[in-house]
Amino acid sequence: MQSASEKIQLTASQAACLHVLRDGVGSKTKIAIKAKLSLKAATATLRKLERLRLVKQSVRYRWQTTRRGQSCCVEVMPDRRRRLGGAATGKLAAGSGAGRLLDVLDRPMRSPDLAKRLGISRARVRQLIVMLLARGQLRVVDDEKNLHIVARIDDPTILLSRDEERILSVLPDECPTSAAKIRAATRVSAEREEAVLASLRANGLIENVEGPKGNTLYGLTAAGSEHPQRKESVVRAHPPPLKVQSDRVFAVLSHIAEKDEIRIKDVGDALEIPYQSMNSLMQYLKRSGLVGKIDHEFKAPYILTDEGHDTLAEMAARREKSSCV
Repeated sequence: MQSASEKIQLTASQAACLHVLRDGVGSKTKIAIKAKLSLKAATATLRKLERLRLVKQSVRYRWQTTRRGQSCCVEVMPDRRRRLGGAATGKLAAGSGAGRLLDVLDRPMRSPDLAKRLGISRARVRQLIVMLLARGQLRVVDDEKNLHIVARIDDPTILLSRDEERILSVLPDECPTSAAKIRAATRVSAEREEAVLASLRANGLIENVEGPKGNTLYGLTAAGSEHPQRKESVVRAHPPPLKVQSDRVFAVLSHIAEKDEIRIKDVGDALEIPYQSMNSLMQYLKRSGLVGKIDHEFKAPYILTDEGHDTLAEMAARREKSSCV
């Protein structure tokens, strides 16, 4: 039996892979990224460590350390020749797959889009991405979890996680919406949603907006609307309900806005609404903060409040949108 203090000589690449495995990383792709190796080099290195009985393959594509690999002391020697996917570290060869990938990556892109533009398989794209990550020429949103979106190392665009991308994509273009409506559209948990919204807000992609009932709504900023990860072909979250929605209220608010200021009787006459009904409706709109008198006189005319103007504009926008569907 080997002693716990046995020393084993490993190359820098082998030692890096063993260290990553000791940290609990088991996916070959993640091992390659953490150890800064290509997939090809990582595969060869893992097989060498397996022959040394330091690691073993637990299930398909998953690796773990053996008891010996977990406890041994490692003496590191330089790699004989550091290779990344068959090409020595240095300038990429003209016309190489990795070079072509960098050339087309003029903005953050998804692996399937890269495969389509380059005319190669998704598996090959994945190999190239891992190799370029090892060379420090690409970055991803989180190399611990996924490679779903990649960017050149010098591209300043903020990369989003899958949940951040989903939430940014479902936000309506025209108006802010509530957290509940976002959850209904994305199926993201409330706890996760709160963290994602905070992250998107910190990165300037969304903004908080006060809702009609004093609640917090979330709307797109210009940067959020133009972000390359915001998908167009998704169902947007529904906007929150307005305080008022009826055609009659819309007609009343529109008429007041047109006249600037007007008395209850004149509104009722213009819209053919009985005075008693018109008076009740106006009092309701006043309690809702949508209209108000210009002074304290009993027969003073009414005007729209700022909230009334905002509500009218939102009602008009939603009607226009529904008529275009």
